[in-house]
Amino acid sequence: MSSVPQERVNGKGERQVFCNIESRYGYIANLCVARSSRRQGVVRNMLDFTIRSAKKNGAEKVFVHVHTNNGPAHKLYQKVGFEVI
Repeated sequence: MSSVPQERVNGKGERQVFCNIESRYGYIANLCVARSSRRQGVVRNMLDFTIRSAKKNGAEKVFVHVHTNNGPAHKLYQKVGFEVI
């Protein structure tokens, strides 16, 4: 059960936040979607929400961490506006 839209509580009661804001920067890492829900706009909606939330909370820039071999994720992130650095 979630208490905030960007949080997920696992079975041990620990919260896993997919939007982590540290000072002026937001970082997105370990974003994943069930295989059965892929290519339905779920990740794009999560990214849009996360970016809006980060900027609303003072982030000047948002970074996403993705494995170098994950070509589909790279394409999606670039479509959303991220650049490879």
